[in-house]
Amino acid sequence: MRRLTEPEAHRARAAIIEGDYPEGMTARCAWCRKIAAVSDGRFVSVHVPGTGATSVFKCPDCLGGEREGAA
Repeated sequence: MRRLTEPEAHRARAAIIEGDYPEGMTARCAWCRKIAAVSDGRFVSVHVPGTGATSVFKCPDCLGGEREGAA
């Protein structure tokens, strides 16, 4: 795997911030630590004491439990 040039890395970061994820991108769930496809889960906003608001990935299994708990 080659290292991205600075302009390529900047474009990639900007695309991810806008929600345009590369095909096949994975992320680790902040709740259960499982790795899942970004397209299957969701990034949610959380408040971290001492740090402030940030966005973390939540896998489809943990999202499913959230939906069941709300019902």
